[in-house]
Amino acid sequence: MRIDGFSRKALNGKKASQRFQLLVESHRKYQAKSKFMSGSAQKETEKTVLLDELVALIDDNKVLKEEHQAVEEAAKDTKANATALIRDEAMQRASKRKINNGEVDGSTMSKKKAFVDLQNAEIRLEQQKLE
Repeated sequence: MRIDGFSRKALNGKKASQRFQLLVESHRKYQAKSKFMSGSAQKETEKTVLLDELVALIDDNKVLKEEHQAVEEAAKDTKANATALIRDEAMQRASKRKINNGEVDGSTMSKKKAFVDLQNAEIRLEQQKLE
């Protein structure tokens, strides 16, 4: 893209963004230095006024982004907590149902234990038949 009266021939968004960031960073350094120079006369040019406004806008935008991110994280945490609560309630209801259906414990027996119990029951049955 070419604009009449603009001296830079090969300027793209990446370069412009980098140059802007460098300009803002140098102005922040200038602000930090001038903070300690109270009492001395400093010139306020149009450039410094404009850069002061830009830095304030950048800082405000950064704060807004952080607040938005905090709100999103809080919403995610709320959703995760609600999901965990629902899961816990479901687990408690399932264990109550199992206890009501005649099982001793809410946990399920392993296949191996069930097989051993079945064999023991068969052995007892055969012993009763022999007696």
